[in-house]
Amino acid sequence: MKISEESARHLDTAILLMEGVKESMSAEPDKWGCISPEHSRESIHRRCVQARQELLQVQKALR
Repeated sequence: MKISEESARHLDTAILLMEGVKESMSAEPDKWGCISPEHSRESIHRRCVQARQELLQVQKALR
């Protein structure tokens, strides 16, 4: 199946966001026991929501 260039960009964005989530899930605390802001729960949640929105755009285009 061939998808449009726009849908492919949405799909690529979702993949990149989820790769970032995967990286954050394996992040280790620093020597003070802190996790950097880009690996925080809030950041992970935000990226998951954004990835979901990107995938919904792809799904919408496929209908």
